[in-house]
Amino acid sequence: MASIHVRDLQAHARAGVDAWGRTGKEQPLLVSANLSLADRFHAAASTDRVSDDTVHYGILAKGILASLGSLEAHMGTSHVTLRQALEHLIGDVTYPASSSAPTSVRQCILVDPKKLRSASITLTLPKASLLGEGVSLSKHFSFPPDSPAYSWGICLSLHRLRVPTLIGVNDNERERKQVVIADIDVDMFDNDGDMYTSLEATVIKVTINFVAFNPPPPSPPE
Repeated sequence: MASIHVRDLQAHARAGVDAWGRTGKEQPLLVSANLSLADRFHAAASTDRVSDDTVHYGILAKGILASLGSLEAHMGTSHVTLRQALEHLIGDVTYPASSSAPTSVRQCILVDPKKLRSASITLTLPKASLLGEGVSLSKHFSFPPDSPAYSWGICLSLHRLRVPTLIGVNDNERERKQVVIADIDVDMFDNDGDMYTSLEATVIKVTINFVAFNPPPPSPPE
């Protein structure tokens, strides 16, 4: 199946909370979108031009950046959560219905069941973690053939969280902490709040408690 990918578009936005849980702070934001077309793009392939049976990734990228630029004006609030920013893009990024249609006729491309079989969009805040390489929120869509209904799911992710902990089976490994790198995905996430900083804190707390309940073995008597 033909797919169009736009990865890691760079922008800045006052969305979500920063690594310390503060709101209203502008921070770097990366946007990725993946579109799987419902049908093959025979016209585009045969004519070697972007026709109505495919999606121009350049127009898609410009639409995403333009939507981010209007985020605060559309939301009308001083605090935009990461979930709100995600839903804003889904409902705001449009694409011409066809090359012959008036420019006023546009379709929300990320949820277009006529053109797509599946789609996903991911917002990543690379600076929103104290011990990791960022957090992201993704929404995935699936459009069954010949059906106006669609299914969706959301995933919250902590990326490459560096956690110092005691780990290992050998005696020497139980004496000094090592850095464990963890990727954490929360599937079926359906919360409007920005809870990733508290999730990171919980992971650290659980790790500390694990060490407390599993102390290293005592040293042998001399």
